[in-house]
Amino acid sequence: MKPGDTFGLLVRYDDDGRIGSFWPGETPGTPVYSFRAQITLAAASMPDFSISAYAPLPFSLAYYGTLVRPPLANITIGELNGFTGTVALSDNVPSGLSCSPITPPIVSPPFPVNATLRCGTFNVSGNYTVTVKATSGRLVHMGTVTFRFSDFKVGASDPAPVNPGESAVSTVSVYLINGFYQPVVLTDTVPPGLDCGAITLDQITHTAALSCSSMTLGSFTVTIDGTSGALSHTTTATFTFALLPDFTLTASSPVPVIVGTSAESIITVTPLNGFAGVVIVTDIAPVNLSCVITSILNYATRVLVCTSGIVGTYKVTLTGWSGTLSHSINTTFTFIPPPDFTFTANPANMTVQAGNTASSSLILTSLNGFTGTILLSIDSSSSFASLDPQSVTLYDGRTGSSMLTIRPSSTLPPGRYNIRITAVSGSTSHNVTVQIIVTTLPAQRILGLNPPTFYTATGFLGVALVAVSALLLRRKRLSTEILATP
Repeated sequence: MKPGDTFGLLVRYDDDGRIGSFWPGETPGTPVYSFRAQITLAAASMPDFSISAYAPLPFSLAYYGTLVRPPLANITIGELNGFTGTVALSDNVPSGLSCSPITPPIVSPPFPVNATLRCGTFNVSGNYTVTVKATSGRLVHMGTVTFRFSDFKVGASDPAPVNPGESAVSTVSVYLINGFYQPVVLTDTVPPGLDCGAITLDQITHTAALSCSSMTLGSFTVTIDGTSGALSHTTTATFTFALLPDFTLTASSPVPVIVGTSAESIITVTPLNGFAGVVIVTDIAPVNLSCVITSILNYATRVLVCTSGIVGTYKVTLTGWSGTLSHSINTTFTFIPPPDFTFTANPANMTVQAGNTASSSLILTSLNGFTGTILLSIDSSSSFASLDPQSVTLYDGRTGSSMLTIRPSSTLPPGRYNIRITAVSGSTSHNVTVQIIVTTLPAQRILGLNPPTFYTATGFLGVALVAVSALLLRRKRLSTEILATP
């Protein structure tokens, strides 16, 4: 027992008059009275010391071979109750760890006193715990300190075999041990006959993708080295190229079609290296394009039918699936506006005098590959207008014309007239309207006078002639009467 501990005492009286406890084998009498007592030992102020050990931060093995020294642990000895003795320090080092002697090996007052312990490992990462023993006479205290050494490892997957000419990808992983934080650089050694891309380690995920291909059958081993400071670790990845059962997927891109109609793409599945599996073909079509994979013409051929009501070019992704095998390709569908033509008149407004002639040129232009004969006609109310020719044949991208001739008669009342011309080809038709203003003919001059002046002058002249004629007739009548008097 030590100071501060408490224990209990049972005192018993029996019928034999004996008091206290009994040794094993003794037969006590019948107890008649007993009581308990609790006794506590008083704590004595004995001189003593304490020990504390402080572990260093994790140490990267990448520093080995550099000027950086191995990690250092601190050991502190403190006094208790006026301790004034000396303390000897020793350590118990686990396997795989190498330590220099504790410095200093013996400490003495004044306290606290600090000692150090430096340890290293031979390129083997892990946690190593050292037990430190502090002794002063009959006083012994123990402390522990843990040294942590960080490292990394490199691993790489062996990709599944692929056909010659295809690429296989190995995933290279760097595993950080005990909080390793130094950057790692990956390099590879590629054998002849194998072509590999660059290998770059992602410092966040600590992985890299190594893609390799070969046109030669066989297996190729790539050596991958990971380096960080003085540390270097190696792994390998094996790439195998063989004639594996497989298939190819192709699809035709149809010629452009008129919007609103459908177009067909022929999908062909071709087996390779004895492939005999079932291939399921699916499609992903963009918005505004409606597609369906219809008739299976034979084992290897399918038809993709698509339609759209909006002009444009659309890409469809096709994927063929068979177990773990899959291949994807793209095909395009183009929808164009329907063939058409434009119809214009030049000029579209004219002024013409009654009895005269005017003309307007009617222009027709092919659109969207239009080719065909266009029939021209005038509404029946415009009897004073005619067309020449009355039909025009257009070819893709070409222009044609017809002449509209207007001959209003001299008796046609002046005013505005609309002449409507229609151009028709099959179900396509367009109209243009030519507006004319008909005016009257100006009257001709008579005796150098404009008609109003002439008519006014002749009116006064007529009155004067009538008056003169009446006067002359009267005078002639009087003369006759005088001559006839006897």
